[in-house]
Amino acid sequence: MHGLIFIGEVLVLVLYAAVISLPGIGAAYVGWKFSREWHSPLAQTFFRATLIAVAVTPSIWGHAGILPAILLTLVLSGREKLAGIVPILAVWVIAIPIIRILAKRRET
Repeated sequence: MHGLIFIGEVLVLVLYAAVISLPGIGAAYVGWKFSREWHSPLAQTFFRATLIAVAVTPSIWGHAGILPAILLTLVLSGREKLAGIVPILAVWVIAIPIIRILAKRRET
């Protein structure tokens, strides 16, 4: 009986995480498809890295419901703003070289 309750709780948490992530993932998907037509791989790389950073970077309150961290950085001030901006920049810095490498492989 306790195992069944635990499984139910885990399923509820997974569903909650999926619903929270959908707006960011959906925006990233649409933006990714939109940027396929671009001729400049550098512009495409920066745009896609920004989409990924905004979609997957958690804010200082987890993911603040459906608000991505980038929206919270516009509203917050002081250390809270810094706590929202630093993870976005960290993801962005990691995503740029990876996406650039993938774009170069795709060109050849």
